[in-house]
Amino acid sequence: SIGKSFLLVFFVVLAIYGVVYAWSWSISTGKTQSEIFTELYFEDNLHLPSQVIPKHSYFFQFTLHNLEGKDMEYPYEVYTEVGRDKLIFDKGTLFVKANGYKTIQERFATVDVLPKSEIVVDLLNKHQHIDFWIEGSR
Repeated sequence: SIGKSFLLVFFVVLAIYGVVYAWSWSISTGKTQSEIFTELYFEDNLHLPSQVIPKHSYFFQFTLHNLEGKDMEYPYEVYTEVGRDKLIFDKGTLFVKANGYKTIQERFATVDVLPKSEIVVDLLNKHQHIDFWIEGSR
């Protein structure tokens, strides 16, 4: 009976040691795969234009942060979406080094009072976009 208890305790201790050893080995040899993505955001997003008067210029900035693990090219479009109409006012391709940032300043003006519309920055190759709403006023 004492022999069986000793044997049971021995195997439990051996099992615990094996689990701890395997766990510590996997931590020391395992390389965690870091997430790969691109941050896209507006600078000073609390002060984006919202009420837009015709024939006045408005400015905003957007930033790309490349966390893809390699240098990247980002084709992009910036446009106003009015109902179903898409009015592109800037497009191009940005080159951003791995872990780098690139900030772009945009300027827009409207000819007439717009209904409620959306300003969109679209990263075409990442299927990623950000937007904010504007509304025309006199």
